[in-house]
Amino acid sequence: MLKQLLHYVKTKSKHMQFQDYAALAFALVLLSIIAFIILVIFQPHSPSTQIVPKPTPEYSTSTNTSTPRVFYNQTSITKILNSSNNPPTLTNNDTLAKAKILTNLPQGQQTGLLYQTNDISINYIHDADEFYVVIFSNNINAAKAEAVVWLEANGMSQQAICNYPIIFYPSSSVQTYLQQTHIVFSLLAPGC
Repeated sequence: MLKQLLHYVKTKSKHMQFQDYAALAFALVLLSIIAFIILVIFQPHSPSTQIVPKPTPEYSTSTNTSTPRVFYNQTSITKILNSSNNPPTLTNNDTLAKAKILTNLPQGQQTGLLYQTNDISINYIHDADEFYVVIFSNNINAAKAEAVVWLEANGMSQQAICNYPIIFYPSSSVQTYLQQTHIVFSLLAPGC
């Protein structure tokens, strides 16, 4: 996918408009996030020795300065990478549903926000040909279900929702919640 982006930039750089640069920048940020997630998950963990100083009567110190991290479901990452690199062929009905969904983009735009509530936003990236859903609610399952209901109401089949690149991301506030609760987050829709 990175090779395709670089080829696109080389061939289109003379005729690119602001929208194209914004879409390209967004796609690169998305690729960076996915790469970071993969690096974090596959990073080998070595046992660490922690030396805690003996507290004095006046105060105590803490040497634990590590930042909690979000844990992502490994199977969901693998499936998203596979569907991004080898997108499945949509059925005729799902192709029509995708076209209908994309009519929700702002006029003249090929990338952007399709649908938003207090709990989710559904977006589309044209250059990557991917949908992504940002979860704003700590009730992750209900928020994901809301996105699925919207996609299905617009004609998308459960098979397409599971197999087409539709990626779910936690917002920064939900990431904080996940760090505190140690819940493993799946990038996929429920049941996929």
